[in-house]
Amino acid sequence: MAATDSSKASTAEGGAIDVFNQTHEYKGVTLSAMQQPAIYEALQNWETRPDDVYIVTYPKSGTHWIFEIVSLIMNDVQIEKIDRTHMVFALDLALTHNVDGLATVTPGHEAMTKWESPRVMASHLLEEFAPEQIKKKSKVIYFSRNPKDVSVSYFKFVGPALPVEMEGWKGFVPYFLSDKMFGGSWFRHVKGWFARKDDPNLLLCQYEDFHKDLKGSIKRVADFLERSLSDEQLDKIVELTEMKGMQKTYQQIEDKMGDTGKSITRLFGQLPYLRKGKVGSWKDNFTVAENEYFDKVYTHEMDGSGIEFEFELVDQENDYKNMDTAEASQTTTNTTNELVTIDILSKSYQYKGVTLPAMRVPDILESLKDWQTRPDDVLVVTYPKSGTHWIWEIVSLIMHDADVEKIDRTHLLYALDVIMSNTVDGLSTVLPGYQAMSKWESPRVMASHILEEFVPEQIKKKSKVIYFSRNPKDVSVSYFKFAGPALPPEMERLEEFVPFFLSDKMFGGSWFRHVKGWFARKDDPNLLLCKYEDFHKDLKGSIKRVANFLERPLSDEQLDKIVELTEMKGMQKTYQQIEDKMGDTGKSITRLFGQLPYLRKGKVGSWKDNFTVAENEYFDKVYKHEMDGSGIEFEFEL
Repeated sequence: MAATDSSKASTAEGGAIDVFNQTHEYKGVTLSAMQQPAIYEALQNWETRPDDVYIVTYPKSGTHWIFEIVSLIMNDVQIEKIDRTHMVFALDLALTHNVDGLATVTPGHEAMTKWESPRVMASHLLEEFAPEQIKKKSKVIYFSRNPKDVSVSYFKFVGPALPVEMEGWKGFVPYFLSDKMFGGSWFRHVKGWFARKDDPNLLLCQYEDFHKDLKGSIKRVADFLERSLSDEQLDKIVELTEMKGMQKTYQQIEDKMGDTGKSITRLFGQLPYLRKGKVGSWKDNFTVAENEYFDKVYTHEMDGSGIEFEFELVDQENDYKNMDTAEASQTTTNTTNELVTIDILSKSYQYKGVTLPAMRVPDILESLKDWQTRPDDVLVVTYPKSGTHWIWEIVSLIMHDADVEKIDRTHLLYALDVIMSNTVDGLSTVLPGYQAMSKWESPRVMASHILEEFVPEQIKKKSKVIYFSRNPKDVSVSYFKFAGPALPPEMERLEEFVPFFLSDKMFGGSWFRHVKGWFARKDDPNLLLCKYEDFHKDLKGSIKRVANFLERPLSDEQLDKIVELTEMKGMQKTYQQIEDKMGDTGKSITRLFGQLPYLRKGKVGSWKDNFTVAENEYFDKVYKHEMDGSGIEFEFEL
């Protein structure tokens, strides 16, 4: 997720927001500067009234939503009767944007003593800190929300004001799940209030239930408050408290009251209280790995509590492709370090129903039909970013008796069906791969990304072909991170790239078309099908299998040497030596266009740190549609 910079956080008037940078400890709970222990102590002697209504929420659980509903009920649906200045206060807070301002701000409980009855008062109090007189004499509505949506909303709401140690989503989540969180963890808050579920003065409400049945939920609140509503009044509250109604009301407050209005509708006049207000938006923000971590903590904390939350609604579909540009989980390409112009992906051709980038001109595929093969040729075929350099290194070492000095590294500059130019204008000055390979000495180890349907018959019949495939989730992430700076602007973010990757619009054809085409030839004795994941599980055994296919016996010493050289550390060392020894020429070998490193992480399952849950669900749906019945299986994690 995108990192935040607390140094940039300021109010609309330009004052720095630093109230989250100073904390207090109170009875084992971390409090922000706005939550002063003195306030909690003062509340123990605070005077309640018989018609008081307390709304308690964990922050970002729909506080303003339920406050609006209750205020309308208590004021007979006469919106003009609601005193909007009451929204500037919370019972247990001194709302100011900076520490220096705390001495000049009236704490919420002091301001509320002057309010006329009936008072509707908001609070984020832990149940254990709530004064006994409130618990015994007043009506309390506890409004809770699933913690995944809460965490995302909280982060997006106050992210710019959070301290450095919580900077970025990855820094925030562990705090949110722990007792280090301001005001206590969500678990402590929710479990504390739910423990009082049988208290007749307490009404437990869940945000998700209000989304499913707003009218019925409002009626339930009104009944609890002993305020009867006509059907007309009920319908009016529904209209005013649906998201569009809330947004309209808040806009009217700002239009009518100016800066004072903004101090009501925005925290410190800057951070809007209303955001999306959806159930399940977390799926557009949590990566799969983050979700697994969250689920593990959630299960540990909530097992046996009897408390259940809905994390998505079946009739509310999340479409990650429509995320707003400020979504915290965006994975973007970085073009700031771009050294050369790369426009080769900006032009494409159509060839037999396949989109080809400018590097793979149709003329090459036509010319390959008459290309001369040799008996000892080895063609290594991959879908891009499936481990091409890894399998090429392994095969080259096998074909050269594990002697790394015999490998001609300049061969890495070419691919059979590609013109390796970084610009469209440079295409005419670069030798196509197949033409360069015609001059190579035997045995030739040649790399290609060619679709099976475009492979010349003479290669299929006479040459040994190794098809090296990798699970498409890791492929898509690796492809995006590798070629990102060269991708068109409309694919700048991963969620924009993924639908393109899964379609036949993808350069060179989709992964599905590529893999299924080659796997259809699984019984061909001249073809060896290999999987990236198998090489991770058993590199030595996989290398031996390749050597046997190539009819190149290896001694135990040679086999161990190839393993050492082709493990990630060995590959990285070799590529560093190439760059050190050959300079810019070396970089043109180890990096696409001398800029984009071919070697990245080389792990299985890295997609989980990049795909959001929504992206993963979309991917799985397409994958199932494309691969069901194919008999082809891939491992997505080890």
